[in-house]
Amino acid sequence: MHRSQRRFSTAPVTSRDARARAGAACFRAERVAPVFSVIFGLALAFARPLHAATILASDFPPSFTTAVATFPDVLPGVNATFAVTAPSGGLFQTNTVEGVVGVGPHPTTGAEINVGEVVTASFSQPVRIAQIGVAFLFDGPEFGDPQEIAQITANGAITGQLATDFATQSALWSVPSLSLSFDVEPTSPPVSPGGAGLWLVDDPFGDTPVQSLVFTAVLGPCAPGFSCFSDADYAIARVTLVPEASPALLLMAGVSLLAWSKCVRARDVARIRGDPG
Repeated sequence: MHRSQRRFSTAPVTSRDARARAGAACFRAERVAPVFSVIFGLALAFARPLHAATILASDFPPSFTTAVATFPDVLPGVNATFAVTAPSGGLFQTNTVEGVVGVGPHPTTGAEINVGEVVTASFSQPVRIAQIGVAFLFDGPEFGDPQEIAQITANGAITGQLATDFATQSALWSVPSLSLSFDVEPTSPPVSPGGAGLWLVDDPFGDTPVQSLVFTAVLGPCAPGFSCFSDADYAIARVTLVPEASPALLLMAGVSLLAWSKCVRARDVARIRGDPG
């Protein structure tokens, strides 16, 4: 029984042949790598805005009907679930002030998250938080409130605070663990009557992938010269989500760039080993 044998050419491989082979491989890789890189760049640049999804307070079920609100497929393959926890139980309630709709727990402070109350949001896949809208966050002394502070924690560990300032009627958003800190101007002024204390915080956690949010309230200082007899409270007006970049796109771009770098090294080696001519 004879084994089939491969026949290999015994002709020496010249430097010209090596350069030609390396050049052909690099030509193919150089043609492919930029294509994948462009696709990857376009995906990062356009996928998020095109697939942004906003959950509004007005999208929640009718008041006093549930403590859990589910929003299926807010993004492709992403479900969102909001749940309320209050000292005495609690159901979701919406409220409208000066045309601004907010949602929060009932019954402690109607439709608002009071100190000691918690609203959680969870997402079935990591997302980027493009914007959080906070309503009814006043700077005091409306309703006997202090300079109110909304606290929002991402992934159970990254805590940010939106703190109002009576002197400037603006607010400061800060996330110490991410070294984020910037001023936020009200979309609706934090005064009553005439305002709804609406604040829109863009990219509150930067590019951090987020799978959960916890909304709580923190008792702030009393405005100078006033008497405060109420806790801080606020409502959720909106949460805007955008998808994370596809892992497949990241892998594709990485592989193509790796192939390109390898072929460049191979071509350089072939040139070094080859004849000057």
